[in-house]
Amino acid sequence: MPGKKTPEEKSKKNYRDACERGYCPSLAERENNRIIELSNRLKSTSDKETLTNVLEWQNRNIVFWFERYPLSLTIIWSLVLAILATSSLFILSPSIWFWCFVVLVSIFVTLSSIAIYMIRSYRKLPLKQVFNIFPCNISIDSILDNKLCVCRDYAKLTASLLFNIYPEREIFFVHAPSHVATAIKVENRFYVLDKYLPVVTIDKWHNLWHKRRFSTKKVEKVKGTSLETVDLKSILIQTSSLKPDTDRLTNEMKRRLSIQSSADNSGKGSWTALYWKNGAVLYEDDEIVNHSLARMLKMMITNQMIDMNRITNLEIEQKKNDLILRVKLPHDCDAVALNPTRL
Repeated sequence: MPGKKTPEEKSKKNYRDACERGYCPSLAERENNRIIELSNRLKSTSDKETLTNVLEWQNRNIVFWFERYPLSLTIIWSLVLAILATSSLFILSPSIWFWCFVVLVSIFVTLSSIAIYMIRSYRKLPLKQVFNIFPCNISIDSILDNKLCVCRDYAKLTASLLFNIYPEREIFFVHAPSHVATAIKVENRFYVLDKYLPVVTIDKWHNLWHKRRFSTKKVEKVKGTSLETVDLKSILIQTSSLKPDTDRLTNEMKRRLSIQSSADNSGKGSWTALYWKNGAVLYEDDEIVNHSLARMLKMMITNQMIDMNRITNLEIEQKKNDLILRVKLPHDCDAVALNPTRL
């Protein structure tokens, strides 16, 4: 009988398994020339700038791949259920087997056609990329070529960049039900880079997921080509869960965005609302969080084609779990209030 595996062997197997599941980059992917080049472009002189650069690049360049999840899962389960239903009917009444088979094929062809149509006409991807919606693991090159990701792809891309930017830092993967993200340790604090801006502390990320059903979470630490499970409680600081001080946050964001409130109190002007979903749960008064939040707000404002220099006022308020940013433009501004956006 084979001997019992050592902890080191288990850790290396965990790493290989994580690579196969698609959220952890292989050593070759970490050394990918395109990743190295992108890492050098995003690296800055401070941690707050660098981490924000990574998420901002993903915000601007990567789109969530709906066809890969949940559409692909819908197709697979539809096929499985169709097979089970057909088999049951065949056992009960073999004479209708032909018609059951026709139904099965019709369902599969219909769903597959929908997926192919969406990928070909909506995403404008090569036909061969149809098959990339199904496997757990897709290559870094595919991610960079297509700029489409689900959470495990984002985690792989983020980790690949951080491995190159911070070769001596501790990199982690944090898991929640049907979700995974990348985290990094910065001066005894742990920060999660979860697809989009802003960067958040692991404490606040934990608070968000802790309130959900089936909220079992897992943390894995990368050491070379090994993956070790870490006790989540050991890296939490247990920060306060008090509601964010929106007045203080408003003043902080005005300062960081160089917005001076106008003396015009006539009430005239156009307001545009921008939403940070779950922002009231995720926000924490932290230098890295505040810096990345300011960059997120600036990006959202410029994406609305609003000139930062024309903004006459800024307000931040809480609505349940969300934070709402409202910017005011002068009444004589050519721009008009656009549709509210949510991040």
